[in-house]
Amino acid sequence: MIRRILKNPTSIVLRTIMMNTTLPYKGKTVPVTMNDYTHDDINVVTESTPFKQWMSNMNNSDEMNLKSVHIQQVDEFKNKSIGFVKINADVTVKESKDGKEIEQKIPGIAFLRGGAVSILIVLSIEETKKKYVVLVNQARVPIGSQILELPAGMIDKEGNIKSKAVEELEEETGIKIKDDDLVDMLVENKMNNKGLFTSPGGQDEFLKFYLYEKQVSNSFIEEINNKQTGLRDHGEVIQLSVVPFEQAHLLSPDIKVSTSLFLYSLLRKDSDIKNM
Repeated sequence: MIRRILKNPTSIVLRTIMMNTTLPYKGKTVPVTMNDYTHDDINVVTESTPFKQWMSNMNNSDEMNLKSVHIQQVDEFKNKSIGFVKINADVTVKESKDGKEIEQKIPGIAFLRGGAVSILIVLSIEETKKKYVVLVNQARVPIGSQILELPAGMIDKEGNIKSKAVEELEEETGIKIKDDDLVDMLVENKMNNKGLFTSPGGQDEFLKFYLYEKQVSNSFIEEINNKQTGLRDHGEVIQLSVVPFEQAHLLSPDIKVSTSLFLYSLLRKDSDIKNM
C-alpha cells in the first residue's frame, strides 16, 4: 500500500510506511523491517518457504551473528505465493585482531529462492546401446538468450523433492515416470544429500541432482526430438533437444549439465565420460 498526500492540485508526495516485526534467533529476537510498498503483509513474507529456510540456516550457524534483517523486494508467483525474497541482513562474524576477538561485519545482501531439482535423462538405444541426453531449449531472461539445459524446477513449499522432480520431468519433456524410477546421484555418491549450492555469495539456492535412465527405440528418440513442451500458463515455451551423450557438455553452458555428467561418471566407473 502507498499512501498519497495531496499538498496541492498539481503535486503528489508519496509517503511510505515501515513495517516491522521480530523473529526468534538463538534464544533472543532480531528485528525485521520492510517498506509497505514491498508487500502488504510482512508476516506473510517471513512465513514464506525461502525466508523460513534461510532463518533456520542462520539459527544453526555457529559462525555468524544476525542482528537485523531488512526485506528489500518480494516477488510473487501467479498463485500469489511468495517466490523470491531479496534481503539485506546485518551480520557479523568473530575474528582475532591484535590479540583481541572482535566482530567483523560481512556483506549481507541475499536473494532467497530456496532449493530446486535437476534431472539428467539418459536414453539408450536398445539395438546399438548408443546413449543420448535429453535437454530443454528455452529463452532465459536473466542471461538474455536461449539456452540448452537440463529439465529443472523449484522445490515446492511441501518439500516433496522427488515428486517435484517427477512433475517437472513430465511438464518439460512429456515423459511419465514414478518416484522410484529416479536415482538421487548425491546420495548414491555419498555426498551432501541436502543439495549443492549454486552461488552462495549471492543466493541461497541449492540443487538436488537426479538421474533417469531408460532403454528406448530409435523411433522414440525421433518422436521426442524437437518436441514443443512446457506449461504455457506458467510462461514456459520449451523445445526438447535429444543430443548424443558425449556431446552434451559441449553443447550446453548449463552448470547443471556439467555437474550431472560428473556425478554420473562417479556412479558409472566405466562411464563414457572418460572418453569425452
